[in-house]
This record gives sequence, structure tokens and C-alpha cells, in this order.
Amino acid sequence: MLADLETQESNLRTTMLRISGAIQVLEELLAKAEEEENLDDAKKVEVLSQ
Repeated sequence: MLADLETQESNLRTTMLRISGAIQVLEELLAKAEEEENLDDAKKVEVLSQ
């Protein structure tokens, strides 16, 4: 019974680590997309101000 609980704990830790990694990747992709959007907006303002 204890071995089963330890296996479940290990599996849960692995799952949580994977979820954490996936969240980090999504945050990085979102930050990159927002940065690109801001650059696009800056280019539009630059063109309009000329």
C-alpha cells in the first residue's frame, strides 16, 4: 500500500512538472506575441506620423 502511494506521488510530481513547463512555454509565447503586436503598432504610428 505504501509503495502504491509513493508511485502515485511520483506520478503526480511528474505531471505537475510537465504542467508547469507547459505554462512557462505558453507564457513565453504570449509575451513574444504581445511584443510583436507592440512593434507592429509602433510601426503603424511611425507611418502615420510621417
